[in-house]
Amino acid sequence: MRARFFELQPMGDKTLARTIYCDQFPVVLGTVENGTVGVVPEGDLAQGCVFDEQDGNLVLTRATPDTFLNGAPIQEGGIAPGDRLKIGRTDYVVSYERVSHSELPEPVFRIPAAV
Repeated sequence: MRARFFELQPMGDKTLARTIYCDQFPVVLGTVENGTVGVVPEGDLAQGCVFDEQDGNLVLTRATPDTFLNGAPIQEGGIAPGDRLKIGRTDYVVSYERVSHSELPEPVFRIPAAV
């Protein structure tokens, strides 16, 4: 499987968006040295969101508190092609070819703490 995370630019920004390519799993995406989101070195598993491949589906197995799936705070679960993922202040559209006929694992959403 090869997953791509297409960075969405703010409205009016004319710069090209970055794309993060992931073809080996599990993979950790988190904040890298220049403050942007990228693939975190293997030894830093605690520093980001962990994605894995399960039966041909892309699955978020661990999220940081600032991770959102289609606008909702997610903890873990299946990611479908075309889903919007926000990690920190960076928005992405997820793309990959599903090679499975099995259903995506249901997402587990975080319930925000009462203020």
